[in-house]
Amino acid sequence: MAEIGVRPRRKVLDSEICWPTKEISEILGEQEMLRVTRINLADELPFARVTVWLPSAWAKDFSLSDYEQNSFYKLLSTRNVIKRPLSKAVQTISAIVISAEDAKLLGVPTGSPALRCLRTTFDSAGDAVLFSEYVFPGHLTEFVTEMSGEVTSIAPSGLRLVD
Repeated sequence: MAEIGVRPRRKVLDSEICWPTKEISEILGEQEMLRVTRINLADELPFARVTVWLPSAWAKDFSLSDYEQNSFYKLLSTRNVIKRPLSKAVQTISAIVISAEDAKLLGVPTGSPALRCLRTTFDSAGDAVLFSEYVFPGHLTEFVTEMSGEVTSIAPSGLRLVD
């Protein structure tokens, strides 16, 4: 964001060691987790609520200021907590109606359109190491994807219909 003249900042709202929900344990395993919820700001205006889950054993030396000053990718990669490098992420982006709680945090009316991004990050062995949920107000967010190589269809890549 700095490259477009916007000053980014993260503000931690909550940080706790806890047991994962069923959804998270199916992705990261049944183990004690660190859950951090923060607001991402652009020029001090909120543009995303982010909740990150990772095994608590990896975060024992992390501090609140670490969570505000760094991405979790940077913390995991530079602190020698993971055995293998991060190699890929799978992200699902869905249109949602923003909840009352997120609306208050993001300064928009309850029920406003928003994008919800669920991202699972994997290491080079294919093991899931991090799960993140992002909620972006719809009026502030645009995702751009690039398709390369031989294009065999005009249908959007990865498009799925939901119930």
